[in-house]
Amino acid sequence: MKGLKAGAVVTVLLILAAVAGGTVYLHHHRVQRDGLILLPGLQGPVTVVRDTNGMPYIQAQHSGDLLYAQGFVTAQDRLFQMQLTRMVAAGRMAELTGERGREGDIRMRTIGIARQARRHARMLDRRTRRFWGRYVEGVNAFIRRGRDFPIEFKLAGIEPER
Repeated sequence: MKGLKAGAVVTVLLILAAVAGGTVYLHHHRVQRDGLILLPGLQGPVTVVRDTNGMPYIQAQHSGDLLYAQGFVTAQDRLFQMQLTRMVAAGRMAELTGERGREGDIRMRTIGIARQARRHARMLDRRTRRFWGRYVEGVNAFIRRGRDFPIEFKLAGIEPER
């Protein structure tokens, strides 16, 4: 019976910790999702509407503006995930984990995903490069604002990279 009571106490403590962690996260991660955001580099007006699940729907008069807005919105929602994916692919996780990440970094650098991505990017024709460039400009526009970064960056002790 004592084990059951101790298990219940641990469960309650875990639930309280999860609620407290979620509250802290929501308090510190306040990305502007409504109202007007003025962004340099747009040719015309862009409207982003989110449904009740937070899914963005983008309307723009120019395809380049649509891609720019998609990059901006993706960064709003997934910047930390984007940063970690970049670091894993480049074999840079030891920057976060120290020696524990070294073996995985060596493996990823040997596989060469980042190296191959750079190689393939150089092979893109000018139109395709411009297409993806507008998306990247939108991601970088979010980063340049210098605010609204997910709390995970602070906890990991890193800054988002353009």
